Amino acid sequence: MPDNNQFARGLRRNRGRRIAAGLLAVAATLAGAGSGWPGEPLPAPATGNGVGLFFAWAGMICLLVSGAAMYLKQRRGKRVLEEELRRLVSLQEDNPHLLLETDLQGHITYASPACRRRFPAVGNDRPHPLLQGMAGRLPCLAEQQWVDFADDLDSGAGIFARQVQLRRPEGVIRISAVEVSRLRELEKDLQQAREEAEAASRLKNIFLANMGHEIRTPLNAILGYADLLMMDAANPVVRKRLAIISSSGKSLLALIDDILDIAKISAGKLEIMEDEFSIGRILDEFEQMFAQQAADKKIDFQVTTGGVIPDSTIGDSNRLKQILVNLLSNSFKFTETGAISLHCTYADGKAIFRVADTGIGISKEKQHDIFAEFQQADADATRRYGGTGLGLSITSRLVALMHGSMSLESDSGRGAVFTVYLPFREGASAGADHRPGKEVQVSGEMLTAALAAAGRSLRVLLAEDNDMNQYLIGEMLGNVGLHPVIAADGLEALARLAEADFDLLLLDMKMPVLDGMQTIARIRSQDRWRNLHVIALTGDALPGDREKFLAMGCNDYLAKPLDLATMYGKIYGLVTAGFTPADQDDAGAGQPVAPAAVNTRLEISRELRFQIVQAVDVLKNNLKIFNPDQIRGLAGSFADFDHLGEIRLLQQELQQIAMTFDDEALPQLIRKLEAL
Repeated sequence: MPDNNQFARGLRRNRGRRIAAGLLAVAATLAGAGSGWPGEPLPAPATGNGVGLFFAWAGMICLLVSGAAMYLKQRRGKRVLEEELRRLVSLQEDNPHLLLETDLQGHITYASPACRRRFPAVGNDRPHPLLQGMAGRLPCLAEQQWVDFADDLDSGAGIFARQVQLRRPEGVIRISAVEVSRLRELEKDLQQAREEAEAASRLKNIFLANMGHEIRTPLNAILGYADLLMMDAANPVVRKRLAIISSSGKSLLALIDDILDIAKISAGKLEIMEDEFSIGRILDEFEQMFAQQAADKKIDFQVTTGGVIPDSTIGDSNRLKQILVNLLSNSFKFTETGAISLHCTYADGKAIFRVADTGIGISKEKQHDIFAEFQQADADATRRYGGTGLGLSITSRLVALMHGSMSLESDSGRGAVFTVYLPFREGASAGADHRPGKEVQVSGEMLTAALAAAGRSLRVLLAEDNDMNQYLIGEMLGNVGLHPVIAADGLEALARLAEADFDLLLLDMKMPVLDGMQTIARIRSQDRWRNLHVIALTGDALPGDREKFLAMGCNDYLAKPLDLATMYGKIYGLVTAGFTPADQDDAGAGQPVAPAAVNTRLEISRELRFQIVQAVDVLKNNLKIFNPDQIRGLAGSFADFDHLGEIRLLQQELQQIAMTFDDEALPQLIRKLEAL
């Protein structure tokens, strides 16, 4: 596009050509007339000599051609300039942005066509809407304090995004604006929608929390009564049916926990706690936890370690267990034959857990989908293997919240390998058992024997507002000879404590009038109740609840639905705490100690006692469905204690039962073990 400078340069070139043409004509004239010195007369032209005349005419023709070319060039340049001016004018006419200029006194010097069209009624007697607020800023010009600014101007006729600039060379204030009324309305609607969505999300989380508590309440009764009936049932068929009810209830409970976890993670409310724990002991727990499932499916299951694992690490042990349970449960679900392994190493401040299986595997194109909520690799797998598709989604989110990472190596039909990297710092305590909240399960017979050996019954107060839970827990305690006093809320519980002395308070943390937190705070403020043993009961079972309740002054913690054997284990620990210091040291934190009157033949260590408790559970499960392979494995689990004569006899008896498939001998063996 030519500009004014180009046009000027064109004129100068044309002028040069005109001068050159003139000089050429003069030269031609001189050539035709002859030559001589100044002052001398020119010779007469020769007859018939037409050279001079030719050059004269040639010069004149060149001059005319040059002038015509210059004229045509000028007209073409003028036409280009006119077209450019028309284009610039049309751009300004079509520009939808409003442009207004004023002098330094605030008088309008220019208004764009769009501005005039938008405000056609504005005259000299009416201030321009785009100049609102400008009067207060004009004095800043004289004080040399002017600052360009941008704002949203609500003129009454609409909302405008306004920009104001001072252009000192021209001596004008330029105001450009664009109407954003619709945009601001949309932003307002979007903000309102966002607030409504956040409010709905909060309500959803409150609803889920309340529903979790409400669902746990009837589940507590279902599972509790199933356990009580199994204790009384002598018919194996009835026991098997009750075991199915109990197993199904626990599966439903696990599903509820998964849904609540997803809701808490989505809302950003799930907290990662830090405690000191032993990775080695957690691995031992998982080896025992999945041993029976591996034996039932005839799958080789191994838990191994590589390199040096620290005795103590710092991190969220509860969430670590949840991650490993999800991964191993998935492996057992999708593996029919072969092997499953859990391998752990530690390097550079990271614990590395590798879960490998020989199951159905996951195709490359489906590997991304399995980490989404409610997704499985394909619909066929969902129908065949069941599940909600929440496990791996929760696992991946937990790993991210713990600042770790996770990888998957798999292909269809070739098994799967999940590798989890978690940053766990090394702890200061070496060789200590830091399993937080380790639950010990004790049978009713063991607790009854301990109470008998203690020589007195516990005085129990139950603070629980739900009638069904009152009746259920009353029956659970009555089954071992304990008859609690009932209080329907925290205020009534304080009144019962003031009337009589109690050894144990089972305190529900969510009650009307006075909740559990307020109740325990008042109890610990009184010296007369400082020795009262308080076990907190909660249906929410949120991470960190145990630590919170213990910090408030509770001695222990139980989550609903109550597991009968776990509750008996808590009371067992309280009953046996009054025995000799040697027994207390031998028991360790939370482990049941056999009363002195019963423990007369065998010096039982903490590890052996725990192994016996686990063996009793395995044998009781065999009463429902006899599994000789599991009993053989149980015999081998006592290999570390075979230097004791009684344990060698136990191993021989277990092997004999497994060889002869004698399930009639199991009840006698269970009673013998419980007597230890």
